[in-house]
Amino acid sequence: MFQHKLPDLPILDGYHVCWLSKSNQSTSVQAYLQMGYELIKAEEVPGFEYASQVAGDYPGCIMINEMIAAKIRLELYNAYMTESHHTQPLEQAAAIHRGLEGSGQELSASKSRLNIGSGTKSLSVDPGAPDFTRLYGEGGEPYAPHELKYQRMQNGELAGDELEDVRETAL
Repeated sequence: MFQHKLPDLPILDGYHVCWLSKSNQSTSVQAYLQMGYELIKAEEVPGFEYASQVAGDYPGCIMINEMIAAKIRLELYNAYMTESHHTQPLEQAAAIHRGLEGSGQELSASKSRLNIGSGTKSLSVDPGAPDFTRLYGEGGEPYAPHELKYQRMQNGELAGDELEDVRETAL
């Protein structure tokens, strides 16, 4: 068996670009179009003429096997990502914290105790939503210098004194 890699789509000014699967059972291409995604035509991206579908459901669009190239305005992409990967998880974490506090109160009434650690308490603290458009460099610089250092720390590429400096600035 061979694995095939899709080519990287170039950055299109003002857009997040991605590949959509025509065979995705849970989210169809039509559903993405209704969310504000637009299919990328071959003439928009020089060098992708070879991948243009001539006939079928998406003529003129860039397609490779069952994958079709799409784009979405950066503002809309950031709004979707913020809701899905910041707001909703934060709400779920806060609900977990509230549930633990409620359990702690119930246990307290029966002369038992539940210690909630600082990590669990911090679940309901909003650190601020990131700018998701920076993840792929589409909305500006992909990372600030301290973020690059933090990434290097996570990969085990930093030593001693550099490590302390990163923890103070990035965490």
